[in-house]
Amino acid sequence: MQTYLIVISFMVVSWIVGLILSMYFNKSNHALQVGGRGAWGKKMVSRQKKDKKKDRKKDRKKTEKKRIRARRKN
Repeated sequence: MQTYLIVISFMVVSWIVGLILSMYFNKSNHALQVGGRGAWGKKMVSRQKKDKKKDRKKDRKKTEKKRIRARRKN
């Protein structure tokens, strides 16, 4: 009987601590709830956009080089 009481009391205490912690983290990481991703997610997305821009620039340079070579041959 005593072990059951200890286990149940531990579960209740851990549940209350979990509730308090979740409330605290909800306040601090509000951007997570609003944007669907937190600051880290936003950083990752902006990094992906930058990478795409760089790739486009490289492609443009390559196509220009090919065009210049084609002009020289003709």
